Amino acid sequence: MNETLTTITTILIVAGVIFAVVSVVYGIFRKFTQMSWFSYQITLVFLLVALLRALPANTSDAARFWLGLVYLIGGTILIVGGGQLLRRAMLRKRMPAHPAWRFLNRFLGAVTALWDYIVIALVLGCTVLSFFQNVYDPVGFGPFFESGIWKNFLGHHALDFLLVALLVLAMRGGWRVGFGRVFIIVLMLALSLGSVALGIYLAVGVPFFADLSRSLGAGMGGAVGVIVGTAIVAFILFLIFFVISCVLGFFMVKLMRLIRYDYFWGTLDACFGAALSLIVSLAVVIGLYVAVAAVSGGVLTQLFEQISSMLGENGQAIGPMGDMIAGLQDIFKGVGVWLESAPLSNAFFHNPIIVVRFV
Repeated sequence: MNETLTTITTILIVAGVIFAVVSVVYGIFRKFTQMSWFSYQITLVFLLVALLRALPANTSDAARFWLGLVYLIGGTILIVGGGQLLRRAMLRKRMPAHPAWRFLNRFLGAVTALWDYIVIALVLGCTVLSFFQNVYDPVGFGPFFESGIWKNFLGHHALDFLLVALLVLAMRGGWRVGFGRVFIIVLMLALSLGSVALGIYLAVGVPFFADLSRSLGAGMGGAVGVIVGTAIVAFILFLIFFVISCVLGFFMVKLMRLIRYDYFWGTLDACFGAALSLIVSLAVVIGLYVAVAAVSGGVLTQLFEQISSMLGENGQAIGPMGDMIAGLQDIFKGVGVWLESAPLSNAFFHNPIIVVRFV
């Protein structure tokens, strides 16, 4: 083991022990009933997803993908949803004030805080180390990658641990925010963008506002004056529509707060919010995997070659860009190998939803 790696390892161990002690102290004062359970939920869902590794070697990519989705979505819904409902029930019920319970409450708080820290450290550390192993190792962790715990377990599940953690946290966030609030956020974003588009359209396409734009820019003369005048009118119209959207959003937020205070409607809103957040997160993950597959499969190179052939002799002037694109594609090939290093991640990378595969 080289000196640089030894120094880094020592620093990480010392920092890890300090943060572990701080976490335990925090958990003692915070108490179990007030702690988040995300680390337990991530662990349970991950153990369920890890069963993918036990599938026979001849299992098809499609079967691995759909089983992975069933394990992930089903496990996340049962474990995270059940945990949130249990927490609500616990918080609604007064816990006994017996000294034994108070001691147990603080002890479990310390254990939970320590496990929270361990899970976060494992997710971040294993992700970075897995990237070093499969894409680029700037330090030289080769000896560690040959160790039994890495070769037999951590190295095979690093990315799956990250995926499970992200999706569990996304679902928890959707549960907390709720479907109504997520809908309001999306609606406000759409209304804001629509206000910009509508302001520009009115300033250009409606005769009254177009004449007003030309009048405001007449003093500057020429095309610059028309552009400036149009921009001023479009901005004023945008502000008007934006203020109307904000007023609408204000009343919708008030309505959502009333819904969230009701136990039944609040629970239903939370469930739909968690489902929406989980679906969007899965779509983003799979979309990123498809993008990596496309780039590593040569889409950038093909596109560059088409542009160069269209430019003809002038394409020689952008020759250095071809080298840059080739280097970028090599990097994405390494990322593709990285994404194939864990069972669930590999199933997502070779998903059957996208019919066109890039080879």
